[in-house]
Amino acid sequence: MTKKPCKLSKWIVKAMIIVAVFIFAILFMWHKFYSRKIVSHKNFTLNGDGKRKTQDERYADYFILRKNKINPFSVNFTSMNENLCDGRTYLIIIIPSKVQNSRQRHAIRSTWAMTSSALVKHVFLVGYSLNTSWNDNIRKESRVFKDILQGDFVDSYYNLTLNILMGLEWSHLFCYNATFILKADDDTFVNTPYLLHVLQTNVSFDYRGVIIGKLNRDGKVRRNGVWKVGTDSYPFPHYPNYMFGNTYLVSRNIANRLVKASEYMPYLPIEDAYITGILAKSIRTKHQHMNGFTFWYDTPPKACDFLNSKRITATKLSPRMMEFIWAKITLSQVA
Repeated sequence: MTKKPCKLSKWIVKAMIIVAVFIFAILFMWHKFYSRKIVSHKNFTLNGDGKRKTQDERYADYFILRKNKINPFSVNFTSMNENLCDGRTYLIIIIPSKVQNSRQRHAIRSTWAMTSSALVKHVFLVGYSLNTSWNDNIRKESRVFKDILQGDFVDSYYNLTLNILMGLEWSHLFCYNATFILKADDDTFVNTPYLLHVLQTNVSFDYRGVIIGKLNRDGKVRRNGVWKVGTDSYPFPHYPNYMFGNTYLVSRNIANRLVKASEYMPYLPIEDAYITGILAKSIRTKHQHMNGFTFWYDTPPKACDFLNSKRITATKLSPRMMEFIWAKITLSQVA
């Protein structure tokens, strides 16, 4: 009879140990899961000194120019027409164009570019083609019209950013009296007189160090397709605010700063997000949203939109559509 309490106490001790181990295991797993969840949410990384860095801190650090050049800008002009601008030039329009797009260039020259006064000049930006006959044609076209700037890089979508940087650098070097640089795709229509009117009469703008256009907020980074950008080049899900790339204005006094900044930042082929977003943020450039600028999914334009000064630019126009709108505008002016 005296041994039964001893057996009972041993059983109780074993049960308590099992319960304690079970509770400890649950607490351990819960702590491990919760810690992992917190770290994942904060997205910590380690500094060189071992301190943890949040995603917000990583985001801010990304836009700090690297200490050493990682993308030296070494574009050479094979055709540069350095005498295109003069002391009266107020606005220089840089127009990226594929080498073979002679029809679009002709449509621009014979329509909205004809409105250009002495205050406005335009230049087409091209690379070189692997098709030798196209290269021969672009050289002939350049000699005739003297409005083509050609760089020594392959004409491709990946090099579009490089093409625009070339245009900015050329404008900095040879259009030093200009106040603004307008980037416009070769399928856009520009209401140049109205744009000049807005720029010269609207005194509310601070013209020093500003990019003007249709502002795109929190643009999503595409990881697939034509606009694909890898996480190794840009690890965040959204771009900083930037201007839609069909048309935007750059204050000429920051053109060279943008080009220089590109040498110390990872290269991206998404020209508008890179130049007016990432590079602009890295040099602390201001954005100025302006109504009337177009964007890539904008509605098709009508001639009356330009006559009534509702639009500064419109996109996705074929050469024939440009000529049709121009005919409507000139006819109304005669009437």
